[in-house]
Formats: sequence, structure tokens, C-alpha cells
Amino acid sequence: MQKNYFMKNVLAASMLLAVSMGMSSCSGFVDAVIGSTDQPSSTPTQPSTTPTTPQTATLTIDQTTMTLEKGATGTIKVTANTSDGEISCSSTNTTVATVTKVDATTFTVTAGTAITGIATITISTAATANFAAAEAKCELTVTEANVNVESVTLDKTELTLKVGDDDVTLTATVKPDEATNKELDWVSSDVSVAMVSSLGEVHAVADGTATITAKAKDGSGVKATCTITVEAAGISLNLTNPQVGQIIGDDGKNYDDVSGTRGGLPSDVTPVAKIAYLGPTGDGIALAIDDESEKMTYADAKAAPQSRKPVFNNASWGTILIDTWDAMSNTAGGYTNLASKFNFKKDTYWLGNENADGTAWCIKYSNSGVNVIENASKDETHYVRLLLIF
Repeated sequence: MQKNYFMKNVLAASMLLAVSMGMSSCSGFVDAVIGSTDQPSSTPTQPSTTPTTPQTATLTIDQTTMTLEKGATGTIKVTANTSDGEISCSSTNTTVATVTKVDATTFTVTAGTAITGIATITISTAATANFAAAEAKCELTVTEANVNVESVTLDKTELTLKVGDDDVTLTATVKPDEATNKELDWVSSDVSVAMVSSLGEVHAVADGTATITAKAKDGSGVKATCTITVEAAGISLNLTNPQVGQIIGDDGKNYDDVSGTRGGLPSDVTPVAKIAYLGPTGDGIALAIDDESEKMTYADAKAAPQSRKPVFNNASWGTILIDTWDAMSNTAGGYTNLASKFNFKKDTYWLGNENADGTAWCIKYSNSGVNVIENASKDETHYVRLLLIF
């Protein structure tokens, strides 16, 4: 403010002096005294010398790890914000795997066929005036080519065990030999009947039927099965001085048939067969005490011995054959005596003999005696009387 006041006083004094000196204009005098006051209207604009900073580049890939079998191919997808930089690719070990560019966003990785191993795949973009350099890496593992299991076979497809028997090992064969994973899963359909270990060892638990399955672990779905039939623990047949007409109990011992039914048996013993024939070497045949409950076809009659109880370790149930019938009838004094002594119904019974034309034989007991009937159709139904052969 003081400076402005001073300049005003100077100008006023200058104007008075100019008038006294006869000057018609004071502007010239002022210019002469304090110099011209004209100044350029503005300063010329200078070009900027500050450098432009490149944008930060972003480059991402859809997978940072990958596993391929020998000879297989995979794809890497790329996302980048660079519009003017060339995207390139490389592999740290081209024997393990190579990488090729399909387009700006797609790269194909190809596993080699010579060796397995690890290679690092790098996808990168170089620096430009507008973008900085960027890269992304994928670690690739190359493994042996997988060979699926084509077949599994077991050394047994059916197996019969008794409770208390030693474990039995099923042996599996897996093909082809060069299968990548030859391991098997072992499974039992009913562990209350039979169990199986991871090594195929089968353990009988209780009577019944179970299916053991050995299935390939490689996901191929290939499997093999074995049907296990478990029978109750057998009883030893222990006969003392056996005689025709004696009763064999479910305890494996022989008893006199005092009353013609079961009078000589202890109260806790059930009669199961009656001795009908004794051979010269201690062998023999006993007829089952009762007929099988209903008439049945020939196929069912042949299967009946398998389910007959009790099971004896040293004797077996079977169907009557012509020769065994003859041996028993001779001992009894004829067919009629045999039928009456062993309580055959006045009906027909299957024999185990078959004919070439697919028919089977029956025996018939009637008031007139026992007759052999040939060529009975297997679809017919007749009674069955089983034998205990020892």
C-alpha cells in the first residue's frame, strides 16, 4: 500500500513538471522518467519434459499346475490387459513338455513321450511404451500313460466251506500285465456268512451263501466273483458195532430202535437215519427217517442232499440209486420188506439214475410190491428218500 501511494505522488509531480515545461502530453514524460509500462500480454507455453509412466500389466492363466500322461495334451487359457504387447510362451524342459501358442488367449501344452518329469511353462508379455512386462507360470508334471485293467479272473468261481475250516485264499489274475494299477478291492455280499480280507482270504462265519467280489481299483469297473457256500460245522459219525435196523442220531452215534420208532435214543438226540445196509469193510447205507416233505421235480430231488441236515464230516447225504436199492432190498429180504420196514409211502420215489433220453427212473411201492418205472419225465413230481452213505 505504501508503494502505491509513493507511485501516485511521483506521477502527480511529474504531471506538474510537464505542464511547466510546456509538454502537451505527460505520457511521454512519464515514459522518460520511469520508462515504458508496456509488458508482453503472456509468457509462451513450453513443451512438457516429464516422462509418461507405463501402466501396470496384468496377465493371468487359468491353471498354475497341471498333470498329463505321456503324449497327452492340455490347454492353458490366458487373460491379459495388454493390447499392444506380444504374448509368448516357453518350457523349461522341452523333452518333458512343449507349449505352443494357438492365439492370444489359448496355449496348447504337449507332454513328451520319452520321459516323465516336471517342466515349468511360462506365459509372458514384453514391456512396451504403455505397459510393463508381465508373466505367469504353470508347473506341469508328466506321468506314465495309464493302462486300464481289462480282465480279472479268480482261481475258483464256487467254493464250499464248513464253519471252523481253515481260511481259503482266492487267487486273482489281473490282465494286462502292464496295467498301471493292478490292485483289487475284495468285498463279501454277506459278512455274516463269509468274510474276505484285502488279500482274498475267505473265512467261513455261518451257514449260508455269500458272493465274494474282486474289483479293480483303477476305476475300469472290471471284476470277478466267487460264490461261497458255508455249511454248519460237521459232526463226526461215530458208530459202535453198527447193526441193520439201528437208528443214527444227530449226535453221530447209533442206537437200538427199541420201540420201532426212537425208544432207545436219549431225550436230547433226534433220529436222522436208519441203517439199511452194512458192507464187508464197515461201509454202509442208512435211509433217512423221513421223506422230504413234498413231492418235487427231478432237479429239486438231485439238489435235496445239499441242504439235508445234520452235516457229518465222514458221511454224506445222497439219492437212492438202483444198485444201492438192490443192496438194501437184499438185506431186508426183498423190495416189499424193505419198503415196509423203512416206512415208504405207497407212492413213487425218485431214483438218482438218468436215461440217455433225458428221463429218469422212479420206484413205486404199492400193495402189490415195489416196481421200477422207467422213463419218467423229469418235470413230474415224486417223493424223495435220501441216503446217508458212510
